[in-house]
Amino acid sequence: MPLVPQHPWLGKKFRDSKIKILILGESHYGVDQDQHLNFTTDLVQIHLSRKNIRFLTKVAKLVAAGEIAPSQRDIFWDDIAYTNFIGEIAAAKAREAPSTDLFKRWAPQYRETLAAIAPDVVYVCGFRLWDAMARLLPTTREGTRGAVYEVPHFISYHPSTSVDYRQWSRSFFEFLRTERQADKYSAARKVWLGDRLHRSFLN
Repeated sequence: MPLVPQHPWLGKKFRDSKIKILILGESHYGVDQDQHLNFTTDLVQIHLSRKNIRFLTKVAKLVAAGEIAPSQRDIFWDDIAYTNFIGEIAAAKAREAPSTDLFKRWAPQYRETLAAIAPDVVYVCGFRLWDAMARLLPTTREGTRGAVYEVPHFISYHPSTSVDYRQWSRSFFEFLRTERQADKYSAARKVWLGDRLHRSFLN
């Protein structure tokens, strides 16, 4: 039976955004009754209706390198795509690791999702996720620092941990600089944060 993944969140301005960033989580958690195709998109919509979803607040802060005001959330999420590597509820509670078999099962679907969304860069939420998925991705060649992937993937600590967002935001900026996408990212941050906050952090 073919896999039917939960629908990814695709911001309404994503296709025209200055830099197309796909935020990649590991999986959702919950009970069988929560399993439905709009789980991811519904979660973002709840967040945008001013109910704070902690994970989404923290990951936005990491990606944007600054605090997104509740009234400005839609400006950020309109530009962003978000999905999980495992397209189903994989655990009953947070921080419960999915099985190796689940990662293998969903790897082909993730490659299809990448091709369909066509991001400039993928922001991977967590080293546990990356360790499980990296060997399952197609590479274009071996570079001086390891495998080179078809789409650049940046890996950070999971947003739910006690993470120094300034350090990781700067690391993300430097990563984009090496990928020659820093200018596009800076232009997007100006839209998300406003000129003053944009200048106060990375310049």
